[in-house]
Amino acid sequence: MNDPLAAACEICGAVQVEGWTCESAFHQMLVWEFSDENGAGSVHHLSVLCYHLQHPQLYSPQGLRHALDLLVAFESGATPEHVREEARASLKERTWPIRGSVSAGFGTYAHPVHWTTHAPQVVAGGSAGYVDRVQAWSTSILTALRNAGEL
Repeated sequence: MNDPLAAACEICGAVQVEGWTCESAFHQMLVWEFSDENGAGSVHHLSVLCYHLQHPQLYSPQGLRHALDLLVAFESGATPEHVREEARASLKERTWPIRGSVSAGFGTYAHPVHWTTHAPQVVAGGSAGYVDRVQAWSTSILTALRNAGEL
């Protein structure tokens, strides 16, 4: 059960669920994915993207735009392999940093985005059903970004 006194994430507004913060939930996702518990590795591309899109300052402004394009591609059915193949040449010529920094700037959204699902909710359900929850999280992020006018 959510603790109403638990601090919300200052970036995305997520409240802790069963003690999970955004960051601790993200680290748990990585553990499941790299151990491929219950096939969790199959959604690694989405979990990393979802977490970072909800914390846009982790990206540079150009990196955020690229991440938004990736989300649309994945939600349209592109596979990670297909995206990597298409990006191989262009990323070699990329002149902008992906990560946000003082020198590169930090990604931000022009409009408030109202997220309906956050990392702590995804992890609180345990490893069983994790793949389905990440896929639903990704879809919810796409919807929230569209509703906010960011896509």
